[in-house]
Amino acid sequence: MRLVMIFYSICILASFLAILVKYRKESLYKYVKLAPIIILFLLLLVLSVLSGGTRFSYFVAAGLLFSMFGDFFLLDDSRYLIPGMISFSLAHIIYIAAFFHTDLSITVPGIVIAVFSLIYVFTVKTFLRTGFQKKMFLPVLVYCVLLTAMNLAAQSYEAGRGGLSVLSIGAALFYVSDAFLSWEVIVEKYKASALIVLASYYSAQMLIAYKAVQSILSVSIL
Repeated sequence: MRLVMIFYSICILASFLAILVKYRKESLYKYVKLAPIIILFLLLLVLSVLSGGTRFSYFVAAGLLFSMFGDFFLLDDSRYLIPGMISFSLAHIIYIAAFFHTDLSITVPGIVIAVFSLIYVFTVKTFLRTGFQKKMFLPVLVYCVLLTAMNLAAQSYEAGRGGLSVLSIGAALFYVSDAFLSWEVIVEKYKASALIVLASYYSAQMLIAYKAVQSILSVSIL
C-alpha cells in the first residue's frame, strides 16, 4: 500500500505541474502532459509484476496505454485530431470490456449520463455546420457513443457492487473533461479551460486506475 501512496503522490504532483506549465510555460507542456498517465501505467505494471495482475487491472493498463497515445497525438492541437480520437476511442472500448459484466443494472446516474449525452450530441451538431467541422460530426458522434457506453458500463459495474464509488466517479469525470474540451475546440477557447479539462481528465484516470489497484490488492496485499 505504501508503494501505491508513493506513486499516487508523484502522479498528483505531476498533474499539478502539467496544469501549471500549461499556463506559465506552454512551450514545455508537451514534455509533461503525459507524465501523470505514464506514472499510473507504471504503477499497474509494477504491481502486476510484484503481486500478479487481474483481468480488470490488465484491461485498465491497456486503456491507459491507448490514452497515452491519444494524449501524444493531441499535443499538436487539431493536426492529429483523428488519430487522437481513435486512440481514446480504443481506450474507451477497452474500459468497456473491463467494466462489462452480465448483471447489468439501470441506475439513476446512468440515466442522467444518457440524457446528458443526448444534449451533448445535439449541442455539438449545432456547431459542426460547415467544412472540416461538418465532416467531424460522425467521428465525434461515434466517440460520444463510446464515452457514454463506458460511463454506463462503469455505473452498472458499481451498482452491482454496492453503489457509487471511485470507478463511476472517474468515468463521469472523463465525460466532464471531454465536454469542456469539445467546447474549447469547436466553439471557443476560455481562460479556465486547461484547469477544468486537465484536472477532470487526470482525476478520471487516477480514479479508474485506483479501482484496478484495488483489484490487485484484494487478492494480494503488499
